[in-house]
Amino acid sequence: MKQTVSDRIRPLLLTATLFLSLTTAAQTTTSVEIKSVDNYAGNSNVTTNAPNATVTVTELDADKKPVRSWTGTTDAEGKITVPAGSNLSKPFLRATKADPKMAEFVLPPDLRINEPFMFAATGVVEGEVVSVQTVEGEVVATKKADKFGRVFLAAGLASGSYLITSTRHNATKVGTVNVSKVKFDVADVKGLLSLDNDTGAIDFTKWGVIDGNFPNPDLLELDDFESRRSLNVLAASTRTLLFDKPADLGIKPGTYTVTVEDTASHTRKSCSLVMYDARASLTQVKVLSGSETHLVVSIEPKTLAGTVEAQILGGPVAFSNGGNTMTMAVENGTADFRMQSNPGSTGQFQVSWQFKPDKASPNKTVALPGDGWVRFVDEDGRKGRKKIVAQGEGFRQEAKVYDDDGSSVLITDRTGDKRKTKVTDTTTIKDGERVQVVETMEYEKDDKGDWKPKSGKRETKKIVGDKETVKTETWSPTAGWH
Repeated sequence: MKQTVSDRIRPLLLTATLFLSLTTAAQTTTSVEIKSVDNYAGNSNVTTNAPNATVTVTELDADKKPVRSWTGTTDAEGKITVPAGSNLSKPFLRATKADPKMAEFVLPPDLRINEPFMFAATGVVEGEVVSVQTVEGEVVATKKADKFGRVFLAAGLASGSYLITSTRHNATKVGTVNVSKVKFDVADVKGLLSLDNDTGAIDFTKWGVIDGNFPNPDLLELDDFESRRSLNVLAASTRTLLFDKPADLGIKPGTYTVTVEDTASHTRKSCSLVMYDARASLTQVKVLSGSETHLVVSIEPKTLAGTVEAQILGGPVAFSNGGNTMTMAVENGTADFRMQSNPGSTGQFQVSWQFKPDKASPNKTVALPGDGWVRFVDEDGRKGRKKIVAQGEGFRQEAKVYDDDGSSVLITDRTGDKRKTKVTDTTTIKDGERVQVVETMEYEKDDKGDWKPKSGKRETKKIVGDKETVKTETWSPTAGWH
C-alpha cells in the first residue's frame, strides 16, 4: 500500500521547531492532456500527461459531441491502448480522469502459456460480451460474462500482452493481461485442492488473495463463517485465487478462517487469513520548544507485525535520522516518523509511505498485554506464549508460539460422544528452511470411558527455496509410527 501526503512548512523565528499548516493538496481538475495519438492495426496508442492513472478517452464528432469512449489505466508513460477499430484523430479526442472502479479487471498474477484461468470485469452485467484481443487487433476470445462478470479461458493464452474489453452503450472498458514466456505444464497441478500456509496478510481495501493448488480454477467457492459475509471468487489460475475486497463487504480488519471448496472434486480446505487496514496522517506533537510534525502510520489489527518504509519525495524537510528515507518496525499497530525542516527553508513537501506486513502465519503475531496471550512453560522446559483462538461446544483451538526458535503450533481439538480428533499443526523456520508438520490423531473411548488413540497420520513438509519434499507417516496401536 502506498500513499502520498503533502503539506506546507514555515520555520518559526528563533526556534528550530516547525509550524505546519496541515492542508492536503486537492485535485482541482479532472482534465487530462493528450500528447499524441499513434494509430496501428485498428488500435490506437493515446499518450497523456497522466501516468498510472485511470482515464476515459472520448471520441467527439464534428460538433464536439461524444460518440464513444474507452476507460482504462495508463502505463508509467501515460499511454493507454484503445481498440478503436479505426484511426483516431487527436483534435477529436478528449481525456479525463475517471474513477478507478470504472475500469477494474480482476486478473490472477504470473500467468503461464496456455494456463487455464478465470478473470472478472467489475460492473459487467450477466450475459455481457467480453473480448480478448492482441495488441495488433486480432480477437482471440469472445465470451459472455456470468452474474459476477467472470470469464473462464480453459486453454489460456499464448505468451504476450492482450487487451480485454467490454462495451455497453458505446462506452468501453479496457484492461490488459500479460502472459509470461513460461509454459504451463498440467503436471504442475498435483493432486487435489490445497492451500498455501505462506499466503501473506491482505490489505482489506484490495482484492483478497489465496495461494495454493487449484486444479479447477473455474469451480471454486469460498465460505467465511466468522465474518458472516458472502465472499465470491472473482479470478483464479491453477496457483492463485482472488476474491472480493473485504472492506467493500463491511468486513473489519482481523484474522479469519476461510474455507475453499473445489466443487468438481468436493474437496474443502481451510486457512487463516489476516485482513489489515493501514492509514496515515500528519500530526503535530507539542514539545518544550513548541511543536513538531510526525507522519503517523496506523495498522489494524494491532497484533500484525511488519515495517513501514517512508520516503520524502520533495521539499525542505528530513526525517529524524537526517535522511530522506526511513524504515520503522510497527509497534502496537503504530509507526511514528518525526520530521524536521532544513534550517532557513520554507515550502511544500511530499511524503510517501508503504506498509510491508511480515509474511508469517497468522498465529505468529506480536503478543500484546490483555489480548488473550498468556505465558507458559512446557513439560520439557520450553517457554512461550499461548492463547485460545476459538472455542465452542465440542471444539477448541489453541495457538502457541515458542520463544527459543519462534516456531508456531496450532492445536485443534474436536470432541464428540464417542470420538475425538486432535490436529497439531507445527511450523518452524530456520536458516531458510521451512518445516511444517501436521499430525492428526483419532481417539475413541474404551470400555472404561477413557480416551485411547485409535489411528494417526503425520505429514512433514520441508521447503528450501523452490524445492519441496513431503513425507507421510501413519500410526496404529500395534505398529506405532511407520
